[in-house]
Amino acid sequence: MSVARMLGGGFVGEGMMFVNQAAASAMVLTLRRHGTGAERAVDALVGGGCALLVGLILFPAAPLPRLWAAERAVLESLARALEHVSELLARDELPEPEWTLAAGYDIHVKLGALMQARGSARANVRIAPRRWRLRSRVAAEDRRVARIDLLANAVLSLVRATVAGIEEREPLPSWLTDRIAAVANAVRELAQTPQPWPPELMRHVSAVAQATIGDIPAARVDRVPVVSAILRATAQDLAAVTDTQS
Repeated sequence: MSVARMLGGGFVGEGMMFVNQAAASAMVLTLRRHGTGAERAVDALVGGGCALLVGLILFPAAPLPRLWAAERAVLESLARALEHVSELLARDELPEPEWTLAAGYDIHVKLGALMQARGSARANVRIAPRRWRLRSRVAAEDRRVARIDLLANAVLSLVRATVAGIEEREPLPSWLTDRIAAVANAVRELAQTPQPWPPELMRHVSAVAQATIGDIPAARVDRVPVVSAILRATAQDLAAVTDTQS
């Protein structure tokens, strides 16, 4: 099991299946009947060789579809959070208790799965000979997908700041709520469209992003209230983590 834990990384031994099989084989090898250990050793060599031949040489996994599926799952979670905030703003309603915590947890779970998919894709094109030709493309996609982590953190900060304003009855101007809704729709379109994304969709999402950037130029942003709101939320989370009564 120790050897399995050390060597069974990446897409070869993902999850506990590899370790479980190693443990089962070790248990059988401890039986004292004549010939059992040698037969199991031969079985393990044959089975392992066949698995390597099929999984790495003949039919290696396709790295890009899994990477894209994990990316869409993150975008789906981000879209849900933004859409719910947009609905709360439109209806002038308070969020459900613990909703922000649940939304943040869901986003981080999806980010964890995306991180695993990125690692598996890199290992796939590094080890499987039939996938070597995809190395440059997977490397480019990995660099692009890495930005999803920053996007997710930005969305979480936006959600926290907006929800705090709703709870404290500080209304946002209509142009700002419209921009939040537009960004939510753009993220939803990306989440619902299988990759590779068509050029017209990417142009549309880029136009939404550029319009939002144009509506909120850096020179007009007052950093003090923004940083103050995020810092206040950070302090509230820190207090909650150390609160033994919760």
